[in-house]
Amino acid sequence: MTAAIRPHYIFSTEGFAFHDWQSEVLLHSHRRNGLGGRITRIVSGDAAWQPPEGSGSDYSVVRVPRFDPLDGDWYPLRNRPHSLVHIFEQMPGYIDPNEIVVLLDPDQVIVGSPGSWNALFERVAAQGPLAAGYGIGSSFLDRWADEFCNGLGSTADDAVRANIAIGAPYVLYGRDLQAIAPVWVEVMERMRRDARIAAIAGWCTDMYAYAIATIRLGIMHARLPLMISSPFDENEPWDLASVDAEGRPRFRFPLVVVHYCQKLSIGSYSWTKHDHHEFAMRDDAGRPLLPMVSAAGDTEVLNRLTADLSVDARLLDSRESTKSPAYTSRDDARVRAEAYRNVFLYNAVLPAANEALQAYYSSAPLSGPAGPSR
Repeated sequence: MTAAIRPHYIFSTEGFAFHDWQSEVLLHSHRRNGLGGRITRIVSGDAAWQPPEGSGSDYSVVRVPRFDPLDGDWYPLRNRPHSLVHIFEQMPGYIDPNEIVVLLDPDQVIVGSPGSWNALFERVAAQGPLAAGYGIGSSFLDRWADEFCNGLGSTADDAVRANIAIGAPYVLYGRDLQAIAPVWVEVMERMRRDARIAAIAGWCTDMYAYAIATIRLGIMHARLPLMISSPFDENEPWDLASVDAEGRPRFRFPLVVVHYCQKLSIGSYSWTKHDHHEFAMRDDAGRPLLPMVSAAGDTEVLNRLTADLSVDARLLDSRESTKSPAYTSRDDARVRAEAYRNVFLYNAVLPAANEALQAYYSSAPLSGPAGPSR
């Protein structure tokens, strides 16, 4: 990384127990991978919330108002773009125009090495913003985007269409984020007020709004396979995932983030972040960890599939699996690949999350309430 490139990792949360443990996991993954630069947790919440004591002094907490719900509309994801606008307006210079911002989701684990991130930063410096590919498609450009981007959706060229289905992490200069943030807010709120569009876009409204804002401003992002999340999506970059001889997940460039936004299942075991909205990370006595695979049958499945992956990571890709005579049909290959992906994501997320919690417990003088949950 050249001396002129200064990264700033930013993620937006609320002041809830649910986001406290996710934040600790993300922060620990940043430390564990030896990444430099600044890191900021934005907190939209009540004054009663206090940062978890002992979570570290190597990051900043920026408090902003809670922007959700708005006019009776509950959509917590609006907090992020509104918070960014607030920071640019009320804290000028906090996000430097000349630093490269990595805008993350709180439920993401950083897995990329410093070398991988530096290569991405060099690309931003040379070619412009980039972002992770997501499966939202590009058909919205023709179906309904025009009313939010002055007719630029349906006339978008092939290059725009190939790069428009994006989400976090977004990697861009602070000056570009400063231009995008207010347009992001404007488009998102117009979409939320339109019942038909809000129903179509749903929980992904903020992603569509960000994409539309980039079209309006002409600040296009290169869509790269930076993120992996769903055991059910064969279009995610499974060809960049592998397992070493000890069963540990490995990630090839440019895959730098695991996003634990989907339910994971191994035998009778299942895990989703949504089972842990009230996770008591600040519990003095309990010091809880997230539940791991423990039943004998589930452990056998976990160990067997992990061992298989250490021999042949192509088992993660159902398109590769169809080439094997062991699979009798396309559906058979898909189901088997999904089982391997569940195991891979479990191994990438749960041990890392509990390592982060154990590191927190080892340094935190635990006291005080966990804060409200939802």
